[in-house]
Amino acid sequence: MLWQYWDFFNIQPKESVAELGAGSGWLSLLLCILYNDVEIYVNELGKYSLQQARYNIASELTPAQLAHCHFIEGSKNSTGLEMENLDLI
Repeated sequence: MLWQYWDFFNIQPKESVAELGAGSGWLSLLLCILYNDVEIYVNELGKYSLQQARYNIASELTPAQLAHCHFIEGSKNSTGLEMENLDLI
């Protein structure tokens, strides 16, 4: 079902993309696999949730793919992404 909306995102090379509330990280994982030249910012609230997403993603990626995947812990007051220059959220 996701594929029918994929063109809507129009992700371009060299862009920076953030997933807020990444949950288990499956969408971020898919982005890291499909886009080798895009920076992916994985955001989740709390250390434990972010660690789970990181584990799920890192276990499926090569080191080169993982180098483009950034894990950012958010809080109830901040996404932790305020200083990042993002093209798509």
